[in-house]
Formats: sequence, C-alpha cells, structure tokens
Amino acid sequence: MTNQVIHGDLSGNVLTASGRLPAVIDFSPYWRPAAYADAIVVVDGLLWFGAGPDQLALASTGADFPQMLVRALLFRLVALNEKARSFGMECLDGELELFEPVVALVREL
Repeated sequence: MTNQVIHGDLSGNVLTASGRLPAVIDFSPYWRPAAYADAIVVVDGLLWFGAGPDQLALASTGADFPQMLVRALLFRLVALNEKARSFGMECLDGELELFEPVVALVREL
C-alpha cells in the first residue's frame, strides 16, 4: 500500500448545505494508506453515526482492509483513553459499550 496525506478525522468534519459543495474542516493530516482513511470513516460510522454492518462490504477495498479496520479501531480506543486521562474516567460512561459490537464485526473479518 502506498502512503499519502489523508484526513485522519474526516467523520463529523464535513459541513454540508443545500446547493453548496461540502466543506472539509479541522484538517488532521496523517501520512497513511488511503484505505486507512476509509477504515476510520467506517469505524466512526459504526461507533457513532448509526451505520450498519453493510458499511463494511461497501468500503472494503483490498486484502489489507481488515488490518486497516483493526488499526482504525485501535486509533479510536487510544483516543478514548487519552480523553479519559484528560477528563476523568466518567467520560467513558457509555463509550466503551459502543466498541463491543464493532470489535465483534472486525473480528469476524
């Protein structure tokens, strides 16, 4: 896989308005494979935006995509850990439970 500049936190950082082109905000540049950016969007969709398991079939591109999903999931878990370190364990209320079904889906791959 070839690395390139990707947006490492695209989900929730696109503004849309009727009759306007989407605007990407809060750019978080990372040097990663393009499939990693896709995996982050899929994981975010599964965790926080109500996407169903069919999202995996739509996004899976290439033999390395399951590994990209694992990395994206770990990325979100590490970010959640850092949030807890900064704001306290109570910020985890309800968050960790969201990861359980997503971890199960990724494990099936």
